[in-house]
Amino acid sequence: MIHDLAAGLDGVGAIEESLKWGEPAWRPISGSGTTIRADCKEKTPDQVMIFLDCKTDLIDRARSLLHPELTCSGNRAVIFALDQPLPENAIRTLLGWALTYHLDRKKRA
Repeated sequence: MIHDLAAGLDGVGAIEESLKWGEPAWRPISGSGTTIRADCKEKTPDQVMIFLDCKTDLIDRARSLLHPELTCSGNRAVIFALDQPLPENAIRTLLGWALTYHLDRKKRA
């Protein structure tokens, strides 16, 4: 989904995949956005989490604009229960915001 979104967003380009803190991570090579990480934790095997940079306003935006479709944790994660359907539109919106975070900030400045 991340690669598909990046391909369709102006200014994003190729995505670098890596491990950060032992978790799969994706970041636009162009610098257009912030790193996206995803993982399941031993303590919560029935959930998957998408982590975003806690220094951004992305989780606050998700909480205010996409709620109640998404469950947010603090200022760094969105949590999905594996026994529930994924809210794909909300996820795509959130990931798009992350992939263009720095581009959007430049436009607002």
